Amino acid sequence: MRPVFYLCLLTALFISCSNNEGPLDEERLGTTFIGDVVLSSQEEIEEFGANGFTEIEGSLFIGNSDISASSCVGEATNISNLTSLSSLQRISIALTIANNSRLGSIDGFESLREVRGGILIENNCVLERISGFESLDAAVGGLVVKNNPSLVTISGFDGISTLNSGIRIENSPFLETVEFLNLEFTGTLTISNSSLSSFEGFPSLTGFARITISSSALTSLEGLENINISSTTGFIFENNKDLVNYCALNTAFLNNSDLDDQDRIRILTRGNAFDPTDEDIRQGNCLLDTF
Repeated sequence: MRPVFYLCLLTALFISCSNNEGPLDEERLGTTFIGDVVLSSQEEIEEFGANGFTEIEGSLFIGNSDISASSCVGEATNISNLTSLSSLQRISIALTIANNSRLGSIDGFESLREVRGGILIENNCVLERISGFESLDAAVGGLVVKNNPSLVTISGFDGISTLNSGIRIENSPFLETVEFLNLEFTGTLTISNSSLSSFEGFPSLTGFARITISSSALTSLEGLENINISSTTGFIFENNKDLVNYCALNTAFLNNSDLDDQDRIRILTRGNAFDPTDEDIRQGNCLLDTF
């Protein structure tokens, strides 16, 4: 099956999607490849990289495009290294890295500045580290990372200050480190089924539309005290078995005490070690030991 499923999945999240499943258009204009690119083996990675393309006017799919392989079981690709793609600077639609059974890390995109339609990284069975996107800036549509069962670290996105379409990270139970060191605003931030224990990786974050954290290793929300809640519609914390301290949110509300419509901002807690009500948190009853 063509990778149109994944391209449509990404663009459904970030932009509109074409239903064209036609053959790839292999047309070159200088250092720009015009058309969608599918690379399904290490040999194809090396061959495409040898051309020195700096732009793809279309989408780039790396991995097994057969969706039957999406459970980390199925025909394996032999892709293990992406550094041959280091000349790429721009992808006009989407970047998808999916269904790779030998890819242990994602490096090689240090020159990539723009991915208009967003990035999807999914079902890479032995992937432990995502890094090397330092040149990406606020033009990126959004980021989805899901079903990477060995993933431990996400970092190297230091050039991004805004992600209007948001960040969604799901089903990476060993994920301990998520770093977006210069990110100031994201549309939504969703992290579920991870080992994330703090917000230390978001030191510049001051705004988001909504945050949802579930099944993590968080004990407190330290790091969220500087949020400008005028940009926020709500907070959801579910099934975080060690979460006992919500006082960072109390500080954020106090810091925005002049906001007239604070009541529109909802806090939902459910299934955590401590589940204070919305009103408890606003009144300072936000720590299990002192409640």
